[in-house]
Amino acid sequence: MPVLDRGGAEEATFAAFEDNHASHAVSRKLGYRHDGLERHVIRGAMTVDVRLRLSRADWGLHRTTPVTIEGLEPSLPMLGLPAS
Repeated sequence: MPVLDRGGAEEATFAAFEDNHASHAVSRKLGYRHDGLERHVIRGAMTVDVRLRLSRADWGLHRTTPVTIEGLEPSLPMLGLPAS
């Protein structure tokens, strides 16, 4: 989450289907915490998304591997952050 490292973003959010156990496991390892549920109807069937939230502090506590995102700069204004 270099966005959290830049000093502008305080949190990152993520959601995954309730039964996507692998995605939840990776997110927990990165420091994401449960942030509620969302219910949606997709193709006539109800689905449940689990919302997760990662604070800057939790990112720092769980960060064990350097992470970079290529091509992030053009997206920063859409995230409310200034491009450098």
